[in-house]
Amino acid sequence: MPPRPDLLARTRDGIHLPKLLYAVNRRVALLLGRDFTVGHAYFMDLSAQSTVQDVARVFRTRVLPLLEEYFFDDWSRVAQVLCDPHKDPEDRIVTEEDAGAWLADHKGAARTYQVQDAALERVTAYTGIYEAGPAPLIFPPDIEAAGQDDAR
Repeated sequence: MPPRPDLLARTRDGIHLPKLLYAVNRRVALLLGRDFTVGHAYFMDLSAQSTVQDVARVFRTRVLPLLEEYFFDDWSRVAQVLCDPHKDPEDRIVTEEDAGAWLADHKGAARTYQVQDAALERVTAYTGIYEAGPAPLIFPPDIEAAGQDDAR
């Protein structure tokens, strides 16, 4: 069964979970193929009453570990899926650290990445997943309309 973003709610803080899941899965499919997706079940315990802290918990415990596995620990690709290169620095969930800064004598020092915990607590880190980018995503009508019913 393919993911059903339309089953998800918009959180109390304004995070449109259907758009978020749709955007993540579009990028994962472009990078890895349609067989790799994040299922809607990861978000099903979130509702219209959920907060950014609830979304952060889902990302910390479910979504980020899955993306890390999908991309074989290549955090630069995880950052691409989360649209981090196009977000303000404080909203980037995955940030890059230049290892050469502390290994000045080592030529070609590898880049390292880390999850920015403060960003996980910011609504704009999540809305940026589906609003930021070089070109706006076009959402199907069912995704656009999903999450409008606060009774979910």
